[in-house]
Amino acid sequence: MVALASWALNASGLRVEDPSSGDVVGVRSAVSADAVRDLITGAEESFVTFGPLGVVVMVMLGVAVAERSGLFEALARRMLSGLSPRTVVLGVALGGVLGKFLSDSAYVVLIPLGAVAFRAVGRSPMLGMIVAFVSINAAGDANPLIAPGDALFASVATEAAQLVDKDVVVRATDNMYFTTVSAFVLAGTIALVVDKILTKREHHLIPDADLEAAAAQQVVAAGVDDATERRALKLTGLAVLAYATLIVFAMLPASSPLRGEGGAIVESTFMNAIAVFLTVFFLLIGAVYGRLTGRISGSRAIPEFMADGVRSIAPLLVLFFAVSQFLALFPINPTVAGAAGEMISSGSDVNRFLDALVRGKLLRPAQQRELMRTRPTGNPDGRAYGLGLESRPLPCGGLYWGHTGDFLGYETAAGATIDGSQATVMVNLGPGASDAQSDDVKAAVQTALCEGRSPASQ
Repeated sequence: MVALASWALNASGLRVEDPSSGDVVGVRSAVSADAVRDLITGAEESFVTFGPLGVVVMVMLGVAVAERSGLFEALARRMLSGLSPRTVVLGVALGGVLGKFLSDSAYVVLIPLGAVAFRAVGRSPMLGMIVAFVSINAAGDANPLIAPGDALFASVATEAAQLVDKDVVVRATDNMYFTTVSAFVLAGTIALVVDKILTKREHHLIPDADLEAAAAQQVVAAGVDDATERRALKLTGLAVLAYATLIVFAMLPASSPLRGEGGAIVESTFMNAIAVFLTVFFLLIGAVYGRLTGRISGSRAIPEFMADGVRSIAPLLVLFFAVSQFLALFPINPTVAGAAGEMISSGSDVNRFLDALVRGKLLRPAQQRELMRTRPTGNPDGRAYGLGLESRPLPCGGLYWGHTGDFLGYETAAGATIDGSQATVMVNLGPGASDAQSDDVKAAVQTALCEGRSPASQ
């Protein structure tokens, strides 16, 4: 429908004014020969470079090991066993809130556990099943912890946000203030409704004896004896503590590679790459628990678990393919960035221009002085700003002058020194908009300028 609409609007000659630049632009037909050719030749690249794809596959490799080792099921069973009559409703509701870690198997695991937990305190197993089912559906996305899906949602949100601002990065932790509070609010609301309303009709909920027995049998069949499971959970907890301690100590030094520029923690490598640390976390706890319980007994087990996990998200990968092709079919015209998106040039042209500009070949002396009269920006890298021109210190001594620019999928950094060195670095496969990757582009310019200077000028 959108493709046909673009063809019709293009054929009608529709023109609109770009609010950012005031230019008049037309509608690009998605069914033109050039558009179809670009779509076909770029289909593979569009899919492979689609932001959420790598995050989802990577995190699932770790989650699959933890889930298929039986760890999540064991935690749910331990959490819901031994609840008192006063806490059973809230306990089952909280179990449903944490069901995100079990993904689709939450229904298979938690609903029978809810029935058994309610029956153990003399209440209707049917009501326990209802509470578990409602909690999974109504509160399953409100999780007080970082779950695998959070990394997916963050990557998808980043793709959408960067359509407006390329520098925006949404992290898996950004929504925790909301989901953490929501988890307890929803669980408390479910418990309140059950205790004040559904309890009055509990005597009408008479379970089928055969189904109740089947549910109980499903819960009891844990695959390992109680002592082994307890020991495995304790040692897995120690592994979690060791992993968290290692990360904390690694981030203590202000110069830690896990921190960001100037020792920042929020804008840091750790926060920007939280999906990597989640993958390692789930892989670690799944491997430890699986080894101790015998679920992982050979070298093939972990790769097989990972393969099963990737197979389970096959429908999502198909969706990602469709979305990536849609985005490729309807790209954003760079003219929305105004002058920054309308200039066509090359690295050598930019070098010649900057060389002439900083060496006073384009402006009168008074104008040149104003151009290069800078004010410090307060940035830790020593950057100062003049009239549309930046100065930055070089690691080999002295300053260089230039500027950076970026747009969706592109980034350019250029610089020149007053003694005649120039360098321009252009990236045309969206570096990802992270500060670290942009810093790498600037560092490449600095390296080229230092290597191109004569020993006398250094």
